[in-house]
Amino acid sequence: MALSGCATAQTEPAATAVGAPAVAPSVPTGQQWLYGSAEGAIAAQQTFGALTSFALARAQARPADSVIIDEATGKPVPCGDKPLAAVFDADETLIWNIGPMRWQAMQGGEFDPKIWGQWEKTGAGKAVAMP
Repeated sequence: MALSGCATAQTEPAATAVGAPAVAPSVPTGQQWLYGSAEGAIAAQQTFGALTSFALARAQARPADSVIIDEATGKPVPCGDKPLAAVFDADETLIWNIGPMRWQAMQGGEFDPKIWGQWEKTGAGKAVAMP
């Protein structure tokens, strides 16, 4: 009670102005699932595992008398002792095209053939292997 005379009046803290929150660009649903979800990551790993198992099984069961097409004649010729070759469609199978896909998402769009053409010509050193 004796100290109550020393108390000072409480002042309200000054309000600070808050700007509008930053709006994140809308990410296309397909990209959101493929690149940003646990389910997408698991599906990619399972798919890559299945692809690897399939390729190894086919390599082990390859015929001994494989042929290639001679470029000059267009006729099949024996492979002889040439090593086995495996040919893949690399996009989103072996190579993760996250660079151009992220850029397109940040621009608010889906697939754009013009952007993709630029990526094909200049993205070789920027592409990463599928995780």
